[in-house]
Amino acid sequence: MRLFRATNFQFFGSNLRIFLHERTGLGGGQMSNYNKEKWMELYHSALLELEHAKMAGRIGDARFEIAARIEKLCGLPGLHIEEREALSDALTSLRTLEREDAQHAKNERAIAESAHARLRVLGPRMESL
Repeated sequence: MRLFRATNFQFFGSNLRIFLHERTGLGGGQMSNYNKEKWMELYHSALLELEHAKMAGRIGDARFEIAARIEKLCGLPGLHIEEREALSDALTSLRTLEREDAQHAKNERAIAESAHARLRVLGPRMESL
């Protein structure tokens, strides 16, 4: 499995998603039989979610299903090395998405606070007109 390192997550909608797309095999590469598992479907939904308001829910759903799959694999015979690696990669990618989503929320709050401060300054001036 190829390893990709992301060095620039500045553009949440492009660079990060390209990194994750290549890393998880969403780019059309050969995938194992686990690609039909529910965790993979929910994981892809989280990766492809564009609305920040829905991002945390998608990530949470994917994490829950990944945890359930890990528990199930512990009880199945065989090593399932490839799927275990994919599960680990998915959790790493979800953590990256969470950090990026948190940074986006922080930036949005800063913008809102700045706008609010400007309105407080402009409010008295507008009332005097």
